[in-house]
Amino acid sequence: MIWGEWSIRLFILLSLFSQIVLVLLAPLRKKKQQNRIARFIWLVYLLADWVAIFTLGLLSNNQNDDSSGLNGRDDLLALWAPFLLLHLGGPDTITAFALEDNELWLRHLIGLIYQLIPAGYVFIRSFPTNTLLVPTIFIFPVGIVKYVERTLSLYGASFDALNTECMNPMRGSGLKIFRFGQDFVDVNGQGWEDQVTSTKILQEVFLMWSANDAFKVIEIELSFLYEMLYTKAVVVHSRVGYVFRFICFIFITIALCDFFFLKKHKFHESDIKITYTLLIGAVSLEATGLFNLIFSDWSVIHLTNSQSGVASFIVKYHKLLFDGPRWSESVSQLNLISFCLNKRPVWLEKMVVCLHIKSMLDEFHHKSCKRVTEKLRIRIYEELRAKAESSDLLEDLKNLVPCRGQWVIKNSADYCQVLNWSVEVEFVDSILIWHIATEIIYQITIKDVAKMTTDDHRNANGNERKTSKLLSDYVFYLMVMQPNTMPSMGRWMVKYQETCQDVEAYFCPDKFETRQTLEERCETLVSEVEPLAHGNNSMFWKAVQLAKELNELDISYRWSLMSSVWVEILGYAASHCRGYAHAQQLSKGGELLTFVWLLMAHLGIIRDYVE
Repeated sequence: MIWGEWSIRLFILLSLFSQIVLVLLAPLRKKKQQNRIARFIWLVYLLADWVAIFTLGLLSNNQNDDSSGLNGRDDLLALWAPFLLLHLGGPDTITAFALEDNELWLRHLIGLIYQLIPAGYVFIRSFPTNTLLVPTIFIFPVGIVKYVERTLSLYGASFDALNTECMNPMRGSGLKIFRFGQDFVDVNGQGWEDQVTSTKILQEVFLMWSANDAFKVIEIELSFLYEMLYTKAVVVHSRVGYVFRFICFIFITIALCDFFFLKKHKFHESDIKITYTLLIGAVSLEATGLFNLIFSDWSVIHLTNSQSGVASFIVKYHKLLFDGPRWSESVSQLNLISFCLNKRPVWLEKMVVCLHIKSMLDEFHHKSCKRVTEKLRIRIYEELRAKAESSDLLEDLKNLVPCRGQWVIKNSADYCQVLNWSVEVEFVDSILIWHIATEIIYQITIKDVAKMTTDDHRNANGNERKTSKLLSDYVFYLMVMQPNTMPSMGRWMVKYQETCQDVEAYFCPDKFETRQTLEERCETLVSEVEPLAHGNNSMFWKAVQLAKELNELDISYRWSLMSSVWVEILGYAASHCRGYAHAQQLSKGGELLTFVWLLMAHLGIIRDYVE
């Protein structure tokens, strides 16, 4: 039958194709936040293992099976089997799709034993007349090495083996990661030679740097952490790893050359082409792995003190080839008022809830992304640096971690102290109140910013205004769409739903003329409505009260204060987010939240422990 003749051929090519896709696309995980790319990589990641295991079973079942339609089939099956072991070892670019995959290292180790049995069975059955013995012998150990590399990488990134201090940049191996980032920037021409020997020196180093320099080092640190947790980097970038990588490349090349000069008259032409495809594909993937190995960040670090011409060549071309962003450089946005005003019809909402796809559709329809600009990085860094410079004692800086707007308001003008109530409530209440108030003030000041007399004044307030809006929508997105990245917020969903109902009740169409804009509705809300008359338990009306109080401040000072509060709220969320949740985001394009967490840690604004 046609299926009996071509099933093995199709599946083994599909296995090779999945490896190529993973090599090309897996690195995009740390640079892109698109869910479509992530889902596709996830499907290929699952498919790769399943296809290889299934095809190994087909090989063992079809050996000496005339229905397979293969001339010299035992010899070919014996040669193809170790290729599947090689594919099960996976590419260097991905070992785990999620952190949970690392905990399955023991299952993968047992799988190595189980997959060696059918592969070895196919190999032994080809004796004693195997005309492809030489290439088979050279491919077989390569397959085993690749499988072992992946198993060791999974184990090294598991909770049992991973140093619990790794996620803490202030201690242990986390400090080593900082040194990697610092040395990498030094090697790439920045000329920083400070030696980090303690937390205090680490803080002083960051206080001397510009915002771009500080964010660049953290970007490199997180890139190293991503590779430690999700790729083979730690195993490959060792002396033993270098030796085995070189040996594997030589072995595959020898197998290709031997097959090329071998007499192949007894094999089908299609089988010869498939074997060439497997061999050339293996050589190409191995060559790609060697190239990435030589020009990786890890290699640049190891060559820091080398004065050889080879080292200079690698560093030079690394800068040319890989001098780009190591994360998505974007933040997701979600706005409560826009969300409530653009809700789906009731019948459709009930349907998506029944189908359990509400969260997915909400994210697809209501989420947007904005770029992390240089001005935003500078604003965040300057605010956190101001807090770090407020005291010379690290113990005093640790006391700033619980602040989520209190420190900013305390150090503001006396007439701003009236705002204290808005940041001393529960964290979820504070987010909802400030988020809605920020949106209201943003809408009613559109004309005010445009009317400012000087360009410098207009630009300065415009930047602070945009920063406040961006951080407000970002923190709200994290609360609603990524609650695992936020501190414990109690009954946040109930409060969120109640607030949505209040927003919808006020902004419903029958209250306003259809031609009224959101800006005009917000102006009416601030100027004509008395929020206290609606009760004190509603987050929406508390937000209106805050908006009225903020509206009384001078516009030049108002947005500076609001952006500072939002940076502090973001810092509170970042420092109270579990390290595990931060690590999860590394494979999803990264989060600004994680950058703020590490930046605070380097500046000394950190708790005594990491959850």
